[in-house]
Amino acid sequence: ERRGNYLDESPEAACVRREIYEQLYRQLTALEERERQILLLHYNSSLSFQEIADQLGCHINTVYKVHRTALQKLRQTLAPLYDR
Repeated sequence: ERRGNYLDESPEAACVRREIYEQLYRQLTALEERERQILLLHYNSSLSFQEIADQLGCHINTVYKVHRTALQKLRQTLAPLYDR
């Protein structure tokens, strides 16, 4: 776990970071199943878009589109947290 990176963090920064993580979790769980699945396969399992397409039995362009849409949704909902 990376908590060691936050040892020198101020209480305010820790609170903001925790809020961002909680909001990210809520937004990830609010995504459509296919969107969440593609994000997790790409970022957690480090699969390429072609590998994801093969695994899900769909065209690579579908994976690109779903990935892009999911990221746009996350950016829209999380951007206010970073604009403080």
